[in-house]
Amino acid sequence: MKYSWTTLLVKDLDKSIHFYENIVGLTIDRRFQAGPVVEIAFLSHEKGDTEVELMTTADPSKIAHSQSISMGLCQ
Repeated sequence: MKYSWTTLLVKDLDKSIHFYENIVGLTIDRRFQAGPVVEIAFLSHEKGDTEVELMTTADPSKIAHSQSISMGLCQ
């Protein structure tokens, strides 16, 4: 079994993509509408690597953030 992705709910998908591309160095593998109110983007270092899934909704004000998320990233 392979660890595939981590999902993060974000309030601003474009700003989050900018962070993961320009600060972390990931690239978008795919971005798509997943229904009428949900948009998803998958980013990774290389195709086939573990991905970060960023997900947002039409009403991002209802997204609550937790302080208990931890992700380990290394070069």
